[in-house]
Amino acid sequence: MLTIPMIDWVAKLGVNRSKLASFSIAKYGAQTGNDWQWFADAGNGIRTSGQYVTGNDPTDANVPSNSTYQQGWAQHLVNRWGTNVNGGLRYYILDNEPSIWHSTHRDVHPTGATMDEIKNKMIDYAGKIKAIDPTALVVGPERMGLERLHFERLRSTVRQFARLELHARSQQSRRLGLFALAPRSVAAE
Repeated sequence: MLTIPMIDWVAKLGVNRSKLASFSIAKYGAQTGNDWQWFADAGNGIRTSGQYVTGNDPTDANVPSNSTYQQGWAQHLVNRWGTNVNGGLRYYILDNEPSIWHSTHRDVHPTGATMDEIKNKMIDYAGKIKAIDPTALVVGPERMGLERLHFERLRSTVRQFARLELHARSQQSRRLGLFALAPRSVAAE
């Protein structure tokens, strides 16, 4: 099982495999936080004024990538280990949590991903992987953790019950010739 990045950027190393920072304090100035323990120059991308660092250079700590680049990676894996049916990699997972790229990867994707963007990337990347290994299983993308899925389902279920209750009240009110108002929290959804 391997995750294939679809964000169109991958991390790069500096000279002699040194670390690089997307929001270098030396380059972008003082910030509200940094990786003080392991890489003090790596700022959190938030200026001391509370404003995000904008206009940063994505190539400070990353190199461009695309589906063709990742297809080359898949080809390397198949050349080295064989196809899925021959004992090679079985699952290719299409990225991780694209719904929060604008937060976790603000250095290269400062705005939220759209559904069309993710859909188009999934079709593109999956097609490139399947061209290399048609027997591999392509999965994803993964949402923001199992607990989020659980709570989203729970919220959805609560909304459905609230709507059903509202519908039942509305039906009863109609039978009785009364006008029923929805509670604001349910009506807003």
